[in-house]
Amino acid sequence: MAIAPSWTDSASLADWPVESTALALVRCRVGKPLGWHHKTDVASQLPVRAMAIAGSRPADRLSVEYMSPAEPGAPLTDWVDVHMALTGKPVTSLLDPTTRLLEWRDEGDSAALCERWFVDDVHLYRGLFTMGRRPAVLGRIYVVLARRATEAWKVALTLESACLPGSADETVHAMDHARAGTIFGNLSLGSLGAA
Repeated sequence: MAIAPSWTDSASLADWPVESTALALVRCRVGKPLGWHHKTDVASQLPVRAMAIAGSRPADRLSVEYMSPAEPGAPLTDWVDVHMALTGKPVTSLLDPTTRLLEWRDEGDSAALCERWFVDDVHLYRGLFTMGRRPAVLGRIYVVLARRATEAWKVALTLESACLPGSADETVHAMDHARAGTIFGNLSLGSLGAA
């Protein structure tokens, strides 16, 4: 894929303000929605370190995993594919037994994002899930895998969806993908300089 999907485009939404936040443990900077807080479940099992930021809704969560050293020639997609094969879910934040994956799309590589984020490899996924008992919460998941030399990142965002399944693409973009864009549009990997 030469172009970047719309959910990685920088966006600014009056009703979804974000602040650029450095996450030193996982060597990146992200857009963090105001009101979201760092979780205490920070893992540090070398070679992978992880951090999470959560919103007030159960589905609202941003997690970043950082691996160093990462094997430059290894398939980057194994980071998600193995998790899917073992658990049926792409990321740890969806392991709640009430979570059901409704849709999962491999969106492939993006040369445009390799250039934007100064990385060698990028691979993208997105999906739709339900979480919880009746009434279940509908959520979207967005996953970015990136590697630069021997450093690699897995950035996963889950959001409570503002759309029903089967909503028109324009509605999904305006209501869900644009919110993801406020986070991924502010993503910087490996650099923790001034915002």
